[in-house]
Parts: sequence; structure tokens; C-alpha cells
Amino acid sequence: MHQTIFGNEQEYGIAISAPTEEKRKEEMDRLYAGQTLGYGLSLYGPRGLGGFLENGGRLYRDNSWHPEYATPEAGCASDIVSYIRSGDRILAMIADGMNEGFFKGGVRVAFFVHNRDASGNVFGTHENYLMTRMQSRISLGGIAELMAPFFASRIIFTGNGSATPGGYHLSQRASATGHLVSEQANLTGVRGFISSRDEPHADRERWRRLHVIGADATMAETATFFRYGATMAVIELIEEEYLTKLPWWDSQYHSNDIIPALRHYTNDLTLRKAARLGHGYYSAADMQEFYYEKVARFSEYTGRTDEERKKLLVLWGDLIKRARSAHPEEALSPFVDWAAKMRLMKERGLWYIRSKRGGTLFPDDATCYRAQAIDIRYHDVGSHGLANILMSPTRDSRLWRLERMVTDQSIGEACRAPARDVARATRAYARAEQIKWIIDNVRSHCHIAVDWTSIKIHRNMSSGPFHTFSNPDPRRSDPHIPPHTEQWSRHTLIPRKP
Repeated sequence: MHQTIFGNEQEYGIAISAPTEEKRKEEMDRLYAGQTLGYGLSLYGPRGLGGFLENGGRLYRDNSWHPEYATPEAGCASDIVSYIRSGDRILAMIADGMNEGFFKGGVRVAFFVHNRDASGNVFGTHENYLMTRMQSRISLGGIAELMAPFFASRIIFTGNGSATPGGYHLSQRASATGHLVSEQANLTGVRGFISSRDEPHADRERWRRLHVIGADATMAETATFFRYGATMAVIELIEEEYLTKLPWWDSQYHSNDIIPALRHYTNDLTLRKAARLGHGYYSAADMQEFYYEKVARFSEYTGRTDEERKKLLVLWGDLIKRARSAHPEEALSPFVDWAAKMRLMKERGLWYIRSKRGGTLFPDDATCYRAQAIDIRYHDVGSHGLANILMSPTRDSRLWRLERMVTDQSIGEACRAPARDVARATRAYARAEQIKWIIDNVRSHCHIAVDWTSIKIHRNMSSGPFHTFSNPDPRRSDPHIPPHTEQWSRHTLIPRKP
């Protein structure tokens, strides 16, 4: 059994407010031209390193007008929670810096962690899992079929909630998911749960990449922990050939059942209605219970009883019980984003009516607009974001709150450096140490080329690499810093003071 390595990519939405609509449009033009974000990203992270940061992650402009943050590689679910939250904190710091030093005349900018805004713009949340190619004898299509019911049903715990004129739904991403697997080139049309892109950023002979593109961006730390911890555990079942067949699938099963089931689940706020899968009908909680019991038995059989696995199984079992309660939206609100948003809407006097099909409809446009305002504000990465208020340590203890999985201190540390102890360290630690060494020692005229597997130091743009830090193994955390020799000092290094 190998250590699973995984990471997250998050595209951030941007909102600009201004005293007048004319001024706001002017600032939006600057944003789309790349000027605004170019200044913002220059406020954080070293220059000339392709967006790679001292914590081993990467922050860059995607399609020029919105930022994307790729976390350092993580070896456990708790670390990925800290890394994802560190990205939000970095963007919040950038927003503060832009509002203080870039914008004038009452113009403000804010960043949001969500997947669909009121204008219909879609923002991606991509999960990446490293699988061993030798162990993964099953095809990508086979993996997708074994995991599709898990992905479709996990939205009852990982859905981030969506207020639309058509009502309130569990997931923002469900409406944009129409296939099991998307072709590599089709990441902007109708998407699948999984992309066919097999870009492991490691030795292709040994590793393959499972690129999950149908995920909701979760603000609740418990939802993020579950999203990665449970998915990693199901992948482990498949790699170890403990899960090779789903019992409700017969020879007549067709994977086209999955997308209607996903639509069904996202519109059912009671979490009770069953969808057709294979030869039977199952609720989302039924699906989750099947995978939960499989992981629990496998963990007991293999002796996999580390603290992370224990924490996952306790959380997973508790979430299933809450999903089966009489009022699941209230029971799940301290743990799950869609339920937390729904509770906030109810507390502000917003109400909805249930449709005959089990979904919801807002009674009028004014109610819908107010619900959408809460929806978007929930995802603001700044201190005024509703999710951050619900997780604030200063929140009145008599009020309900979102449960925490990591501390503010661990998030702050993740902004500066990845995990370094032997049990949790990954290639990210080696990359981070190498970047810090380059910043402290390499002359500014040198050209540095950084990617996920290597860092190359060139004396100038036209020369070949003078030295290469090679990081092909995602599990190796040794940075292999070179000695400070006379040759290095003469050509590329900043002279040391005597």
C-alpha cells in the first residue's frame, strides 16, 4: 500500500464595486486586460518563478482575468484542508493590498471561492489524485464507473449550494456535469466527473493522474476533509482490488443512469428521494453508506487504523446519520456548505416553496435576489465572508458555527511552508526549500525555470541549465541543496559576506 498524493486547483471569481456603474465598467475593462490582477499577484510571492511560491504551491493568472491557486502536494486530508484554506487567505491578503494601494475613489475588489456566479460564469475546482500505474490495471473508464455513484451522491456532503431563479439546489457544479469522463480538450463545455487528462507530473511509467473536475468548491473544512479523505479511501479500494464490482449493476447497466441520478440528488433537499441506478432505486445516503461500509471493512481488514482514517470514518458515519434525520438541512448545517447557506437564508427571513417534484422555488424575484446575495457573500475569502464569520474563533459561542478541522495557526503556516515531518512530507517540501535557497543565494540576472517536477537554473535566457533540481518522485521530500562551491559563487551565487 502506497501513500496517496493529491492536490487541489481552484479558480477564484472576482467582484469589483465602485461608486458609479461607469467607474465599475472602467475597472472591469482593466481587469479583463490583465492590468488589475497583474498588480495584485505581484503583491505576493517571488517574481520570476512562474507563480511558484515559498510554500511549494503555485498562484497564477488563468485566462488573464481571474486567479488560480494550485496547492502543494499533500499526503493526508488534514494537510489539504490547510493548503486550500491557505490559498483563500493569500487571496484575501492580495485583495486587502489591492484595495489599499491600487484602487482609488471608493473602488473595491473581492475574491470568491465558488463555481458559478449570478451571471452564469463557471469557475473550476479540480481534485488531483496520484495513482500507481502498475497497480491500476483497470482502465480510466472502469475507474469512472466504479466511482460515479460515489461522486453523484457525495454532493449531499460536499455540495456548496446554489440559489437560482429556478430554486435552491445542493450543488453548483451538478448542472454543468453531463458525462462520466470528459475528453482532455473539453474542459470548458459540458463536463464529466473526471477528465481524461493523464498528466501525472511524475514518472509516467509509474504514475497516473486521476483528474476530478466535477467537484464543488467547499468552504466548510469538514466538507473539504471529507471530499478528499473519502475519495482517497475509495481510490484505495479500487487500487487494492477490494472494489471491483458494484452490486446494483447487472449486465444491462448503462452509465447513463448516473447523470439523471446526479440531477435528481441536487434538487432533493430532503435527501430521501431515490434515483434509479442499475436494477434498483437508491437515495444518495444509501450510496454513501455502501461506500462507507466498504471503506470501514477494508480499513479493519488491512489494519489501516491511523488517526486520519479514524477521523474520516467517524465523520463519514456521523454525516450519514445526519442526512437520514428528519431535518437534514439543520442537522448538517455545522458541517456542509449547502445546509449552512440554507440556514443563513432562513435566519434572514428568506423562504421558499417546495415544488411538486421535490425541489424548491423562490416565491418572488426579490426573495431570489436576496438569497443570491447571501449565496455569493458566503464564498468571499475576506474576513466579511459569511463562511469565515461562521468559522471565526471570535464568534459568540452561543451561536451555531461551522465546525473546524484545522487551526488558524496551521493555515498561516501553510501559507509559508508545506508539511515537513517525515510521515506527511511530499515533494512540495523539497520544492519549497529549493525555492527559498534560490531566493537567498542565486543572482538576479539568472533565469529560473520552475515546474512541478524540476527547477532549472540558467546563467541567462540563452544558455542551457547550469544546475537542475530534479523532483520526479512526488513522495521524496529531500531538497538536495548543492554545496556552496567556488564555481557556484563565481557564476551564479550571491557572494557570501565574510
